[in-house]
Amino acid sequence: MLKLSIAAQLCFFGGLGAACLFDLRNRRVPNALTVGLAAAGLVARGLELGLGSIVPGLGGAAAGLALLFLPFHRGWVGGGDVKLLAAIGAWLGPLALLRAWLAAAVLGGLLAGVYWLRSRPEERRTIGLNVRLSLALGSVVAETDRPRQACPPYALALAGGALVQVFFFGGGHAL
Repeated sequence: MLKLSIAAQLCFFGGLGAACLFDLRNRRVPNALTVGLAAAGLVARGLELGLGSIVPGLGGAAAGLALLFLPFHRGWVGGGDVKLLAAIGAWLGPLALLRAWLAAAVLGGLLAGVYWLRSRPEERRTIGLNVRLSLALGSVVAETDRPRQACPPYALALAGGALVQVFFFGGGHAL
């Protein structure tokens, strides 16, 4: 569990919930939310764990940016997802963030599978072709005419990964 006050934990979990709601509704996570969540994480660290704990928070934020830089550059995730993972890193620190990111990757794959199963057969064929071409070429090759609501909201996977980290491995604030 997080080594922070209940108020700080509610801020973290509330921010993750808000990011999920925005992503579900609009398929984007606002900059104000991600920047505010990251800043709140650094402030909570400094106030409750001591000023020295801000450095691992900054390292976690940097790790979040680094982990999703290549997927963002290749068009696999959006910028809001990158900034959300950085905000999660500000709360968790770099090593705990790595575990959260790995859990999020698994959850994201499951979420993509659910969205694939819910799609129409012709969309499944197009998705399958795009995945095979993307893997072969190393970048997303085609935009489909699928509505944005048909695409998985990756904030759900990122928030889920953070929750897996917090509840199964601990907050990781000293890391």
